[in-house]
Amino acid sequence: MTRPEVRLLYAASERDADILYPTRFFAPDPFLFVQVGQRRLMVMSDLEMDRARAHADVDRVLSWSKVAKRLEREGERPVAAAVIAGVLGDLGVRRVVVPRSFDLGLAMDLDERGIRLELGPEPFWPERAIKAPAEIRAIESALRAAEAGLEAGDGKVCLAGFLQSGLRFEGCDGIATVPPARHRAARSRP
Repeated sequence: MTRPEVRLLYAASERDADILYPTRFFAPDPFLFVQVGQRRLMVMSDLEMDRARAHADVDRVLSWSKVAKRLEREGERPVAAAVIAGVLGDLGVRRVVVPRSFDLGLAMDLDERGIRLELGPEPFWPERAIKAPAEIRAIESALRAAEAGLEAGDGKVCLAGFLQSGLRFEGCDGIATVPPARHRAARSRP
């Protein structure tokens, strides 16, 4: 009997579509996702546990801090690679498939802990290219909103350029110049 493929991702879904796709969970901080055959689990920070349990499309959500505390009791520093290796050890997994974008330093740390990594296909989830009806509706809605925004701005600003004296807008209602300090401050806002 062959073992099922194990896929491993460790990333923030806010920036990585490969982890957002299987979990349907949007988070700004990295978290662990492991898929063993059809079983899917996430390991989350305590701050995101309840939200992940309520909204993520996975079978199980584990606590990152519980795994980390266990490792500390065993005398190990609970760095990301140690926690990930601990979770994989609990699952009896020693070989995983990761995306080509997987962090090299983390890959090397996992390798030192006896976890063998293989590069997965590109794209990592080929089925992601085929959109579900709900995804198509969301894309259409986003496009309509972008078009409305462009139409609202159309004709309002005919030319914008940076000058030594500041930012100059030449629109249908005349010319406005913003001094350099103001436009730099506006660009640096989060």
